[in-house]
Amino acid sequence: GETIKANTLENLRIQGRRIVSWWLDDPLLYISEKPEIQDQFKHLDVLFVFDRGHLDDLKMLGAPMPTYLPCAFDPAIYHPKKVSSRDFRQYYCDIGFIASYYPERGELLKYMKGLKVAIWGGGWKAIPEIRSFPPGTLRGKSLAGPKVATAYNIMPICLNLHHSQTLIGGLNMRAFEIPA
Repeated sequence: GETIKANTLENLRIQGRRIVSWWLDDPLLYISEKPEIQDQFKHLDVLFVFDRGHLDDLKMLGAPMPTYLPCAFDPAIYHPKKVSSRDFRQYYCDIGFIASYYPERGELLKYMKGLKVAIWGGGWKAIPEIRSFPPGTLRGKSLAGPKVATAYNIMPICLNLHHSQTLIGGLNMRAFEIPA
């Protein structure tokens, strides 16, 4: 939702399109940083959110039909599988984390010194704690679904740290993908 401008949604609405937005993060966090996101609400038919705790606030802000829609996983992608020796070398680590940086997540790094840590996700390069880890700790800005599934099959420990946006039962996709 944060990347689609209200005028784009308005043009779609003029064409008779139904517009649904599903937020896997707390829209209220984004609205506090970019108030123009709230302008999108008047163009939506339904606003889905991953956590029940955001429904009342979104309704008060004018979101149409705020509805709880939990995350899940795709069993065609996320399942136990054999991995190649090449993939094993590429993704092996003691602890892996595939997620964007948030301060709460960065705080964990101080407890992982001396371990072979692998991180994929945006925002990690800028934090000072990362400099105390060897080269190869940061392995990329992102991974696509099938590659994430391969990495999860290889990593002995996969982290999934929720941040403060989770209020009432909001589990992210990793909560389902990792055990799958």
